[in-house]
Amino acid sequence: MKLDKKLQSISKLIDQKMIQEYAILSGDHNPIHIDQEFAKTTDFGKTIAHGMLLLSMISEMMLINFGDNWLNNGKLKIKFRNPLFVGQNVECKGKINKVESDSKRSLIECEVVCNSDDGKVLISGTTKINIEER
Repeated sequence: MKLDKKLQSISKLIDQKMIQEYAILSGDHNPIHIDQEFAKTTDFGKTIAHGMLLLSMISEMMLINFGDNWLNNGKLKIKFRNPLFVGQNVECKGKINKVESDSKRSLIECEVVCNSDDGKVLISGTTKINIEER
């Protein structure tokens, strides 16, 4: 793995249907996510995506790039920066910013970020993957 190598990114349109499905699967039925009339009365003015729905996109991106190594040995440290409003696109991307290797394993650290289509940073942080050498 090379330093500064860009990871394969992913992007998705987050619509109300996806948010509703996530609410059902996660059990998180907070009205800010699923009730458009309620959301109009909040500072947001409309429904927003679950933070964990966006976080799952980072995990999906890491799985695409590192496979089972991510599932078995991945860690992340992130901050939620801004909400994603229904009907917006989100792109998650990353790059390798640190590689430490010895004869038994490689530790890879990546910088990751999810941005909305209006340029706002939604989530940013780092991931670490410990890859055992065979």
